[in-house]
Amino acid sequence: MAIHEGISCCSVGSDVRGASLVRLYQSDASWSTATSPQSIGFLFVGVVFLAVWLTPHVYNLFLARSYAYQVTSHRFIFTGGIIRRTTHAVEHRRVTDVQFSQNLAEHALLLSSVNLSTPVTVNGGPNAKNRSMPELRLEGLTDGEKVFEVISTCVRESHGPAV
Repeated sequence: MAIHEGISCCSVGSDVRGASLVRLYQSDASWSTATSPQSIGFLFVGVVFLAVWLTPHVYNLFLARSYAYQVTSHRFIFTGGIIRRTTHAVEHRRVTDVQFSQNLAEHALLLSSVNLSTPVTVNGGPNAKNRSMPELRLEGLTDGEKVFEVISTCVRESHGPAV
């Protein structure tokens, strides 16, 4: 029995107080706005936005977990990477500068970085200059300040007492 175009009466009953209840169900699928092209477009844009926003964060979290740092009595050793695995070692005595840094993305993810700089000759020609250049960047540290302090102490001890 049709009550209104597109609506049919499916059940009649009563609630706990005895009042009549009529449950109406949509029988015409063309009423649905959830499948309209505009709704699908909004849904698609939302999914794409979420994927673009979430992908770098997820990648950084997995990247941070792939890193391993080791401080030995003579060198710092870094191993890590997701797509390309890398191992890099720098001797304590070669390090001239230790720098703690935390960019906006690292700050949001509670991560930080420590840079180890060594003297390098640039150009190699007659006018070559020695410059301090980051040789090793320890990224994705959850305890970057502690790592910075440990490395700084090792570097100071390897260079001997300050004059």
